[in-house]
Amino acid sequence: MKTKRCTKCKKIKLLKYFGKNKVANDGFRCSCKDCMSVYQKDYSIRKKKGKFTRRQIPVVNFGRKLISMKRILEKQLVNVNKLIELEKDQPG
Repeated sequence: MKTKRCTKCKKIKLLKYFGKNKVANDGFRCSCKDCMSVYQKDYSIRKKKGKFTRRQIPVVNFGRKLISMKRILEKQLVNVNKLIELEKDQPG
């Protein structure tokens, strides 16, 4: 029988204890069903309590490039600061 090591509990188990994953080279998930069950229960509890952390900075999709709103706002702030400096330098 073929075996595999779980990445969560680090135990070597038979392949029947792993879920399927079409993308993986061997066709199985990297963590065993027991570890995934514990993870999913913990995740659902954290989500219900509101302790589920999502990405805090919104992301904008420009074609294939994902740019965080933080970076966009920083660029706009730099441009505004440059305009303010130019206005100060102009006589008038």
